[in-house]
Amino acid sequence: MTMPKKKMIQRLKVTIPMPFVSRKLLEGSFFPTEAECRGIASYNGDLIVSLKYSTHANTEITDTAWQIQIVSTKGTVKRRIIHDQSGLALVQDARFICLTADKKELVISEGEDNRVKCLNIQTGELTFNQHLEDPKGVVCDDEGNIYVLGKHGAIRWILYDRSVVKSLLQGTPSVNFSDAIAYWKNSNALAVPRNENKIDFYRLQKSMFD
Repeated sequence: MTMPKKKMIQRLKVTIPMPFVSRKLLEGSFFPTEAECRGIASYNGDLIVSLKYSTHANTEITDTAWQIQIVSTKGTVKRRIIHDQSGLALVQDARFICLTADKKELVISEGEDNRVKCLNIQTGELTFNQHLEDPKGVVCDDEGNIYVLGKHGAIRWILYDRSVVKSLLQGTPSVNFSDAIAYWKNSNALAVPRNENKIDFYRLQKSMFD
């Protein structure tokens, strides 16, 4: 998990399930990052991490506020993704990221810029760039569909071929939702935490994709 204020990535170990014994999270190893680490995803034995640098820190490492890094599980930076082919910053805000199931695209939710982007991991090129109002957490299913959490728990759906962007669920202003969303593979459902110590589950119907 990322710890932005401490500029650190912490590994948590999950205990093996046993009869009548609750599973636990145990603290494991950790390593520091160059800046505030936000989004994180597993990638071919490494990690993909989004980092936010000080806007006043114009250094040899970066001249932009945000960058994407591919790092080893021990913290070695293997690659930086910062600029497009024109030399412009690829991302303006990357608090939430996820990988498609085929590990080919990185999906970036840019809350400050009101956009959702897809980035080809190998080439660094943008494959999708869509305006969406106040995007927050983002997640992909096994078919490549993207689900974006919006304001007040709204959920938007981006089709696997990126040809359709539509609203699946309208937000509820009276309910305080988290910024996080998760895909529950076994039940083909989306999970969204909210207040009152509850998690809302939304089962995805196959007819949606026909």
